[in-house]
Amino acid sequence: MVELNQFKTASLLVKLGNAVTYYRNKKMENIDLTSIQSDVFIDIIRNPGITASELKDHVQLSQSTVAGIIARLESKLLISRALKKVCFSQTKDIPFSVPSKSALSGKKKAPQP
Repeated sequence: MVELNQFKTASLLVKLGNAVTYYRNKKMENIDLTSIQSDVFIDIIRNPGITASELKDHVQLSQSTVAGIIARLESKLLISRALKKVCFSQTKDIPFSVPSKSALSGKKKAPQP
């Protein structure tokens, strides 16, 4: 009987989590973000210069999931990437920053020498 009650409780928690995610996604449709993209974007804003590996730990998602979210945020011009260091290993730390207002407005800066 205890196992049945635990199953029911767990099932209700999953339904609640799904409902919250659905509601958050609906509320963010007008800004073209999903709830998890929003969470990642907020984390990047709150932690300037955060690396992809640090971000992965903050949001507790896999590296590939975070990489996909970062790519989508970058394609929406919400963030930009800059290599922290050049290395030949498979683990590269990439810090992120919020683009300037001119980048968001479509104005291009003169190239830096």
